[in-house]
Amino acid sequence: MKKYLFLSFLLISIVLNSKEIDVKLVKTIGDEKSENHIFFRISGAIVNPNKEIIVGDSGGNFIAKYSWNGKLLEKNSRKGQGPNDFLDYSDLDYCDSKLYIYDYNNYRIAISDKNLKEFSYIKLMESYQNVIVMDSNNFLMSYINDVGDPYSLKIMDRKGEVKAKFFDFDQFGKLKKTNDLDKIMKRAVLSKVVATYSKDKQKIVVGFRFPKRNSNFYIYSKAGKLIKKISWYDEENKEFPIYKLSLDKKKKISKKIEYTYINKLVCYKGYILAFINNNMSYKGEAQTTKTKLFVFDWEGNLVHRKDFTKKSLSFRSFCDGYITCISENDEDVKLYIYKINIKE
Repeated sequence: MKKYLFLSFLLISIVLNSKEIDVKLVKTIGDEKSENHIFFRISGAIVNPNKEIIVGDSGGNFIAKYSWNGKLLEKNSRKGQGPNDFLDYSDLDYCDSKLYIYDYNNYRIAISDKNLKEFSYIKLMESYQNVIVMDSNNFLMSYINDVGDPYSLKIMDRKGEVKAKFFDFDQFGKLKKTNDLDKIMKRAVLSKVVATYSKDKQKIVVGFRFPKRNSNFYIYSKAGKLIKKISWYDEENKEFPIYKLSLDKKKKISKKIEYTYINKLVCYKGYILAFINNNMSYKGEAQTTKTKLFVFDWEGNLVHRKDFTKKSLSFRSFCDGYITCISENDEDVKLYIYKINIKE
């Protein structure tokens, strides 16, 4: 009975608030017939405040800047470990008119305010899953739990000093030190997190990449103190099966496995945006069967839901209402840009 009352409340909330939020595909870039628009593996992309499009292609070993109309403006194809070189283009971000690029294979964050050929660097002591630029001196880092450090998130300044460290649990409880390789492998997946921060940069929102059917988003202060939990439920949520991570090679899994994956979290204009994939794995091959957007207010109410026409979107970076993504089903790699409009 509680389940049906909860679902009814969600449906009422969506109907009442759906007109406030609009999500539209506004731009597509990628053409195998054009030398300047051939992409191989887009690992990072962002629309900057000047509505220029920056694409980092790890498959083609280049980063390129395009005008909004698709004209190539700049390109850097230098691969390596030296100055102005790259080995990968992971998280792209903009802050104070500067472009930040996380090059995780080079253990550094590249920064440019001029072009794509001259960079300064912030050196890192280890690699991270994601690097989010909060401001020019504070970075939100997520990383895999290991034996020595059970925490999943930390805020670090540009000198490498850790300002806060938090989120030392997965969805099944507190994490403890262990030397068991099977347990380490399992928790490396089950404790993966996705995070974002509020406009005033005083709150951090965290969720599990692989949520349970009944799951939570956690809101922390910048100092790492838990403020509140937002509970959310989706009847399409499928829990990631622990047995799929077993190291026992004798257990060959041949059946279809469905699970949910939170692709991206964003705070925008007073709302929390969760971009979610429903995935299916079969004989080791995974594919996305549905992509959707859930929008929550800060009280935890679901105020909008959108199911994307393209069912296999993988999201990259968000800036000023524009979010970039690729489709895993495209034979010819393309970049899709959606505009999110929220009426104040």
